[in-house]
Parts: sequence; C-alpha cells; structure tokens
Amino acid sequence: MASEAALTVTDTATATSLLHIARSLRQPSSTGRDSPRSTPQPTGSLSGREAEVAELLVLGVTYREVGSRLYISPKTVEHHVARIRRRLGAQSRSELISMLRAMGYGASTSSSVDPVTVRGPGAT
Repeated sequence: MASEAALTVTDTATATSLLHIARSLRQPSSTGRDSPRSTPQPTGSLSGREAEVAELLVLGVTYREVGSRLYISPKTVEHHVARIRRRLGAQSRSELISMLRAMGYGASTSSSVDPVTVRGPGAT
C-alpha cells in the first residue's frame, strides 16, 4: 500500500519516503522461509548509460526510440531497464518510473536528451 501511495503523491520527498517504507516492509523475514531471490535489494547508483536510458524512460520514450537516440538496439534498452529495476528494487514499471522521478530523472531536460515530440500524419 505504501508503494501505491507513493505513486499518487506529487511531493518527491514524500514519495521517496513512502517507497523506502514499502521496501522495508517487503524485506524477507529472518525465519529463512523466503527464497534468497524473493526481493531484490537496491545496490546503488546507475551507470552513465543506465542514467541516459532512465532519463528517456521517465520522459515516456519507447524502447525503440531510446535505442535509436542512443544507437543501441531496443533489446539492449530492455536489458538496461531490467538492470535498473533490479538495482533500485522496483517490482513494477510504474514503481520504477516513480522511483526514477523521486531520484530527479525527468525533472529537467538536459542538452543531450531531445524532448519527445508527437507528430500526426502530414506533419512536417
């Protein structure tokens, strides 16, 4: 429930706090009944390429578009996103996006990332 609440708040500090609470509640018990793979643990910051992928992901760019902008295949983008999810401990794509926003991704468009433009048929 805390992770769902984090998705609905607009304050990034509150969202981050709620996500930390949700993660702490999901910690495996000390009884040993849970498998070691049950909950991935956050392992730190993102690599440079993962940060580029994260920035575009928060902006709503598709894997194919991310790949063409970064000169990598969509499958490689998918692998980067999976690695980011594992590093941050996100259980879903929406939780991942919320966590990335709380970390500051997508807040400002850097000069290396073009904003997403939507063009309809016949647009020039």
